[in-house]
Amino acid sequence: MKAHLRVLAFALAAMLSCPVYAQGTAGFTTFTIGDCGTWLRAKTPLMEAWVLGYLSGMARVVYDVSSANPLGKITSNAQVLAYMDRYCSQNPAHRPEQALDALWKELLKTQ
Repeated sequence: MKAHLRVLAFALAAMLSCPVYAQGTAGFTTFTIGDCGTWLRAKTPLMEAWVLGYLSGMARVVYDVSSANPLGKITSNAQVLAYMDRYCSQNPAHRPEQALDALWKELLKTQ
């Protein structure tokens, strides 16, 4: 029983360490992890997973519509996370999805 409680406590702490909230802009809702300043100050593995999932979701939708694969140019998760660090250090008030949209646009230009 104590082992189950420890696992439950760990899972709860992990969930609470990554604030995710809904934000409605431009007629649609996104689930976000704060702003770029938060990314730079308190990045967690869960936040990194959110970033990679957001980008993967974009890729899936675009591929379904056009068979384009801009993410094919990226060879590692570390490249995406390094881009996030660079973008966010220049734009700390922006949201992470703005950083990923900017990355997406750069990848489309080189396709």
